[in-house]
This record gives sequence, C-alpha cells and structure tokens, in this order.
Amino acid sequence: MISWLKYLIIAFVFTGLAAVLFYFSTQQNSNIRATQEVKSALKSSVVGSLRQNYDDVNINKKDVMSNLILDIVKTQKEHGKAIKIDYVFLNPSGSPTELDSEISSIQFRIELLNSKNEVVSKSVQRITLKGDS
Repeated sequence: MISWLKYLIIAFVFTGLAAVLFYFSTQQNSNIRATQEVKSALKSSVVGSLRQNYDDVNINKKDVMSNLILDIVKTQKEHGKAIKIDYVFLNPSGSPTELDSEISSIQFRIELLNSKNEVVSKSVQRITLKGDS
C-alpha cells in the first residue's frame, strides 16, 4: 500500500515541476514573439520608406521612437504586466550615437516586470533603419 503512495507523490512532484517550467517558458516565448512582431510592424510603417530612400531622408528620432513604443505597447498589452523599454540609436559601425545623420539602426530591450518590479522576462532586438548596418 505504501508503494503506490510513494509513486503518487513522485508523480505530483514531477507534475508540479513541469507546470512551473511551462509557465516560465511560455512567458519568455511570448515576450520574444511580441518583440519580433514589433520588428515586422515597423517594416510596414515609416521605417519602410526610410529603408527605400535612405540617401535622401534624415531620421527623426522622435517619430521613430513614437512608432516603436506604440508598436511595443500594442503587442505587449496582452501580458497584463508592467514593461520597461530601453533603446539606443546606433551608427553603421554599431556604436551608440545621438547625431541624426549617423543613425542607421535602433537596438531596444523589452523587460516584463512582475508586481514587485522584478524582471520576469527580457528580450533584445536590433532593427536596421538605413544603410548596411
């Protein structure tokens, strides 16, 4: 009789571990998926025209970041968690820059935060806006 009870307890432990693993992996996968959705959404926005005409157009950082943050918020709102967005503009050599004429890409990081403002999931993406970065 004790034998089946031992196996039942082991089964509950494995089921609990599998549930916890499933929860955390699902959260990370949805964050990565949402980050990739932002990248595809930006392809059809103003950034798409910048890529086609990058010789004649200077990048307006405010407009690009407004579009980027708007797309991030749209895709992340389903999580129901607070998000933190960090971004940096990069020049063609991959160094951070603030000069509008040197900007060729944006690198951004999205962090999902729990109720204690601790990072639960993190995703980093780089988007090329113009040139061969």
